[in-house]
Amino acid sequence: MSRTWSGERHLISDVTAWRDSILTRENTMFTNFKIAKIRDKRHRRFVASLPCVICRRTDVQAAHISSGNGAGMGLKSGDNCIVPLCCTCHTQQHKVDEVKFWEGFGGIKKATRLANDLYYATRNRERAMMLLEAF
Repeated sequence: MSRTWSGERHLISDVTAWRDSILTRENTMFTNFKIAKIRDKRHRRFVASLPCVICRRTDVQAAHISSGNGAGMGLKSGDNCIVPLCCTCHTQQHKVDEVKFWEGFGGIKKATRLANDLYYATRNRERAMMLLEAF
């Protein structure tokens, strides 16, 4: 794992270190982070099986949170940055600025934290449902 806080580009290759850095650096707009992209088809399917985090509908898609997660414009973030959103909420997320969309639900940091917690709760439906209820 290598990370540097002095330069403009921050490289965090370890997901745990990435999560800890977000939790401990509250004053940082974490748009400077370059995060290793995790691809996990089983996790995407698991998230799509959960109810929508906003309205609790069941026609759900795994929605990537790309703002502030190392993904550039038009690039998808890793699968450790996905939350369950129904088709309507997912469309709304893309229609408006993503940061503004999440402001109405506790902010983008809270949504990113939920996505990361869901990644660690993969295949543990009971834990995932507790996380969604707490959101």
